[in-house]
Amino acid sequence: MRTAHSTRSPSLSGIRNVPAASRITALEKFHHVIKKEQGKRLAIQEISDSTGNGLLARLTRWFIRLNALIGVWLSGRRREYRHLLDSIQAFPKQDDFCYMIEKAGFTVLGVETMGFGTIKTFVAEPKATR
Repeated sequence: MRTAHSTRSPSLSGIRNVPAASRITALEKFHHVIKKEQGKRLAIQEISDSTGNGLLARLTRWFIRLNALIGVWLSGRRREYRHLLDSIQAFPKQDDFCYMIEKAGFTVLGVETMGFGTIKTFVAEPKATR
């Protein structure tokens, strides 16, 4: 993953930017590190496309796109903001991402939704081993 210190691109860190085929592997690596310490938890916060077709969901999707347009206008970096929109739309749905977290060896404790459904925080802990 590239970070904010990369010279090629602005910050591209975050699980949303890990290639889909590598996400479970990345989560397994998190698990490998976290399971070593008692009481440690995983917390992943990501922007995701708001689900539903209600007025609030539509306004939220419109707001994300408006923010991207403002970002392009202010920075002139169309490619980066196109990537942002594409990666938000491609991010797995909540249940699918929870399944990936569980498959990597965690127990999902909860998902907190903020920003009218566009920001989700996934909290998990390593599954108990016997």
